[in-house]
Amino acid sequence: LTKDMSGGDYSVIVAQPIYMNNPLASFKGNTTVHFVPMDSGTSGRQAKSIELDHFYFGHFANTFSPSAGKVVFDLEREATIYATRYNMAVELNKAKRDNWPKEHGYSTFQR
Repeated sequence: LTKDMSGGDYSVIVAQPIYMNNPLASFKGNTTVHFVPMDSGTSGRQAKSIELDHFYFGHFANTFSPSAGKVVFDLEREATIYATRYNMAVELNKAKRDNWPKEHGYSTFQR
């Protein structure tokens, strides 16, 4: 959520490239960021979306507007989906647990 932005407040929603095809998920396509006005449509402003390269994320750390029409957000960018970190082969092997972030580009915050 941007706060006190000169053009109004926006919610920032990041859609990861995960598609549920029961019972399996597929991982394809790019990551899309949606900027949704928080005024319930009273200003006439429309939601906007931008497509980024293919990546996953775990957490937002910060979202703000440094000037009119600009939104900056920090998020934890991951090369692979974080859930693969929690399989038994990794959990039962200390060396794999310790090296997993470095080997998979995990937990890298980017602006």
